[in-house]
Amino acid sequence: MDLIVDTNSILAALIKDSTARKIVFKSRFKFYAPEIIIKEIFSHIELISSKTGFEEFEVRTLAHFITSYFTAVPLSKYEDLIPQAQNLISHPNDFQFIALALAIPNDGIWTADKHFEEQNKIKIWKTGDLLKLLPQSA
Repeated sequence: MDLIVDTNSILAALIKDSTARKIVFKSRFKFYAPEIIIKEIFSHIELISSKTGFEEFEVRTLAHFITSYFTAVPLSKYEDLIPQAQNLISHPNDFQFIALALAIPNDGIWTADKHFEEQNKIKIWKTGDLLKLLPQSA
């Protein structure tokens, strides 16, 4: 399964040993995210460190490991679809995920944000939905 991943799912996998992290590490899904989001996560290493209690180098190391499971897609691959995406979702921070989902073959967007559900063009996957798709031994 090929999934576009919202920022909150990436952060959930980074911040604690969670279901999101299990999905990233134990699934055979292919994950995609806008390149700018991956860069943004690294710009907040200090903040994530202060919230988790981990040293910055530990957070940075884990962030590199987790994001190695993601394909960072440059804006040039989906920027022409941004106007269409803005018509589908009103939340200004999320149109890039919609545009990316419109630009590349995928099975939907993995997110916990409810406002993605205001559109019906792209399938939305919740963490619990994906957990059910993991092998039982995972």
